[in-house]
Amino acid sequence: MVNQLRSLSSRWFLCQSVYCDPDPLLMRELNRDEIEFGSWVVALAGGGLFLSDDLRQLDSERYAWGLDDVRVGLALGGEVSRPENPYPSQPPDALVNHVYDFAVDGIHHVVPTTWVLPDGQRLKMNLSESEEVVEGSTIPAHGAGVLNP
Repeated sequence: MVNQLRSLSSRWFLCQSVYCDPDPLLMRELNRDEIEFGSWVVALAGGGLFLSDDLRQLDSERYAWGLDDVRVGLALGGEVSRPENPYPSQPPDALVNHVYDFAVDGIHHVVPTTWVLPDGQRLKMNLSESEEVVEGSTIPAHGAGVLNP
């Protein structure tokens, strides 16, 4: 999903004119924080909601992690969220892709991690291996959360 976040961050401005649909939300085999992270990436695009899992085969708790009213509403709402700052504070030494990250078992993408939702709330995406406390909100590793106003 980090790769999808990277793609969205590079074309979010186009999504104001054309619906941008991210990859389908994955809910099997991932932990709760990763499912929630992925559902936020889908929601940020505001262009659609596609599932790759058969919900009949999933524990209802799993799909509840990714399909809450807020994220489903954003995903289907037709309004794209925007990165708070689309430019990295420090450019990377090299451009990476999901294949590289998979090979080295880590995340090396440089993407905006704070997004402004259509209603003005701010969302923090945590790409790191440990939880972060940002503006009083605890964001789990590989997770996401709305920041306190």
